[in-house]
Amino acid sequence: MTVVGVYILTVIAFALFVQILGSGQPDPALPGMSALCMMILLYAVPVALAILFGILFPPFLKSFRDILFPILYVGILYSFAVFMWRGFYIEKRFEDLWKVKYGDIHVTDVRHAIVVDDDRTEKVAFTVKYGMDDYPPGEYRLTAVINSPETGLVDKGIGAFNFPVQEGRGLRYTGHFRMTIDNEAYSAANATYDLSLVLARFWPLDQDAKRVLVFSRWAPFFRKTDFTGADPEIKEEATVLETLRPVYYFSLP
Repeated sequence: MTVVGVYILTVIAFALFVQILGSGQPDPALPGMSALCMMILLYAVPVALAILFGILFPPFLKSFRDILFPILYVGILYSFAVFMWRGFYIEKRFEDLWKVKYGDIHVTDVRHAIVVDDDRTEKVAFTVKYGMDDYPPGEYRLTAVINSPETGLVDKGIGAFNFPVQEGRGLRYTGHFRMTIDNEAYSAANATYDLSLVLARFWPLDQDAKRVLVFSRWAPFFRKTDFTGADPEIKEEATVLETLRPVYYFSLP
């Protein structure tokens, strides 16, 4: 059991070293090297230790079993605990997305003006006022897109910004977007344009997510997170919730 304890302490010490190497982030500074060392430490070293002690302290099977089985037991318990923790975190995300269907976003006012930047670039500046009711708290992203049949523009993105939302009703926000118009694509005669808005729930890698990834990457079994800390379901991403199409029509002089 002393050997098993030393092995577990070695794994913990190496895990701390990798975290220091990666400045506390899920991804270390040297992901390839660290991933290789982690695989060797988690899988090859326990088997090698068990074989070595089986040879040095016969009978072979008894010594082999006494070293390998406790390590496997601890690894399975740890992996199961982390697997459940990861599942609870993902379930919380799904619960937030389920609550979104009760939310309501409505545009109250849209205005535009022709402005000239310091570099003398002519642009259309949009000011969008909108309200949000009954959305679960979190970070959201609003994206503005332009369409114009005459110029062939289809969902041309002109800007996006993230903003925090608190739970409640009567929340009011103002968004600002700018579209450069010194391009031939915007110069068709008598062209009309419409402005649409895309609302998305933004999932940052917050501290809770980073903790889950840090511990999940060390699970020898039941793993979904790879050794570099990348996870297919826990990552920085935006989930589109609703498209307001269109909210404003305009033309250029």
